[in-house]
Amino acid sequence: MNLRVTWKPLALCLMVYLLNSGCGTPDYSTLDHTLGKTTRERKMPLKKCEPSKTSDPKIAYLQTLLTALMKANPNTFKGILAPSKFCLTIDPGQEINASANPVDGTISVNVGLIKAMNTDAEVAGTLAHELAHITMAHTAKLENDKVAASPAYKKLSAEAEGFNTKIKQAKAGAYAALQAAYKSDATIPTALRSLKSYPDFKILLDSIGKSSGTVLSGIDAQAEFFDDFIFIRDSISFDPQDPAKIKANKGWASVIAVVERTETAYLTHEDALYAVYDKISKLPRDEIIQDGAGAAQNWLEQEADEVGFELYLRAGFIPQKYLVVHDIIMSQSKADKACAAMLAQGTLPKRGQASHPDSCWRVYNINKRELITHKEYAAFKGNTKTTVVPGKLKDIKAGL
Repeated sequence: MNLRVTWKPLALCLMVYLLNSGCGTPDYSTLDHTLGKTTRERKMPLKKCEPSKTSDPKIAYLQTLLTALMKANPNTFKGILAPSKFCLTIDPGQEINASANPVDGTISVNVGLIKAMNTDAEVAGTLAHELAHITMAHTAKLENDKVAASPAYKKLSAEAEGFNTKIKQAKAGAYAALQAAYKSDATIPTALRSLKSYPDFKILLDSIGKSSGTVLSGIDAQAEFFDDFIFIRDSISFDPQDPAKIKANKGWASVIAVVERTETAYLTHEDALYAVYDKISKLPRDEIIQDGAGAAQNWLEQEADEVGFELYLRAGFIPQKYLVVHDIIMSQSKADKACAAMLAQGTLPKRGQASHPDSCWRVYNINKRELITHKEYAAFKGNTKTTVVPGKLKDIKAGL
């Protein structure tokens, strides 16, 4: 059993960089959360999610806590992050775990986590952490803000964008030629639709045929038109039927000629693009972030902890209950006593090199550095709320 808590966001795929740098000092982190910064700008709004039935008492209970958190943070949960955009689901897994999908606003809570909790505040702490993954747009390709602002990353990103543009320009340049080839022989669609093993061709060809009769505006749309032909050509090359009438079709031969000529034109740009991506992947992120070894791997979890902590505190919950889940996890491996001794001595725990920081480091980061060393949190130190729905959690656990 993995004894480290695994609050892994759904669809969140972090790149791992095995780099080392010096540790931060006990009272300082270069990744400090700024009070009030609880959202990150999104390129796309949340997709529609599918909520579980509120008739499930577990969902109804979690929704009550989620609503309490959102009502206490109106500046965060509005517009594209309005409360109605979020969904709750229950995972039957017995692990102490919860997850979030930053793309569609779904939060999933394991039955095992509910069983391990003893107060509403502890459950709310988990929900607040997962909410932060969504409000801070923790999607797969998100770079750390400090890395994205570094000269090296900016330079390489500009190079990559330049090659991407050249590739799109080459594809868009083939647009008119493909239209002409498609129109030159009316048997092309008929011949292609004879490929019974590819029923999706009809939909794709109807789309291409429609596009061929209009003028697509924009380089992206025209490049996509080209990619549709690439898809059909590659699919045909692997089709076991190998229909002779398609190979003999002069119009389709014209299409293939345009496609292959265009591919040759942008191939060198594609090779150069991959070379730039390789350089980007090898950037010394820990050195750029300067927050200790492991920061490049698990900064998203630190940010979710800190942003979630603010959402949690603004709802009036007692600070000490926010990361109880980590105390529980550590107690299972008897690491809680070692952690307590380390913190009592003022020793900074190692954050670890995994996708999630070590539990002891996370407890230190919130309970010591974040709450105690930041003056702006003084207003929340007197929070005492542990209950939202008296007796409800106990009833829910009894039914599990």
